[in-house]
Amino acid sequence: MKPLDPCATSSDRTARRNPTARLLLPRASMSGLLFAAIVRDTRAERLRADERYNCFPASPLCAVTWIFEGQLHLVDEAGAIDPVPLPRIHVSGPCPRPLVSWSAGPILAMSLGIYPDAWSALTGTDAAKSMDRHVSLEVALSAELFRIFRHVLEIGDCRDGLAVLQDQLEPLWRKARPKNDIASRRIGDWTRALVARAAVSGLGKSPRQIQRRIRAWTGQTRRQLRLHARVETLFARTRAARSGLDLAKIAAEAGYSDQSHMGREVRRITGESPARINRLIQTEERYWCYRLLGEGL
Repeated sequence: MKPLDPCATSSDRTARRNPTARLLLPRASMSGLLFAAIVRDTRAERLRADERYNCFPASPLCAVTWIFEGQLHLVDEAGAIDPVPLPRIHVSGPCPRPLVSWSAGPILAMSLGIYPDAWSALTGTDAAKSMDRHVSLEVALSAELFRIFRHVLEIGDCRDGLAVLQDQLEPLWRKARPKNDIASRRIGDWTRALVARAAVSGLGKSPRQIQRRIRAWTGQTRRQLRLHARVETLFARTRAARSGLDLAKIAAEAGYSDQSHMGREVRRITGESPARINRLIQTEERYWCYRLLGEGL
């Protein structure tokens, strides 16, 4: 079995097409709220219809997406493309399964990952009710917050828009941020901080009460969050090793009981086995997001 390497490269043109995707990291003061933004820009490329799919791993995060140019359509598990395009500004809740979208032509879009507990604190919405849903932001937010997020679309530039968005959200986040919140740059750090906060919040300290708080804040169980944290560690260990990979050792370091356990969880997050997802990341344009996150985080 080939090792999972989301940072792998090849001579294939799909692995060299870096201008179509960018990763934008938030400023330090927004840690705990914003994870990262991914940008997809194919306006200068002539992509075939089969290259205009976008494959994403399952995610514990909420995400706000701005579609500056073009249209995006969701693709169901059977491969059918939804004829109704996604709203130009929409919010997606945590997604427990891999997600696929498709663009009918050139696209410029940006998706901003947001920690679900922070999204709930900032907006007053219920993260548990947003699981696996994609809703127009105008419907989901108050008029004031919607104006702030809509302004990014009006600016028309991803990097500038993200900077202005952070300027406007920063004072609101200072007020909404939990007192014992810890800065997080990775899913694993956030998960550990979330569990610690759940343990000291409220009156009850039993495992069941802690679990209830985690689920109320994120819409997910502690076990589900740990799954994402382990796969994140797996990606990081694989990138660091580069050569002379010892799969059994990497599986153990990432928190798996054995390689079979690792394979099952990789399939849950990506929909593919470690060997196949590694090959797809190297050769398929549609897996641009995996390459981007592997190179930047």
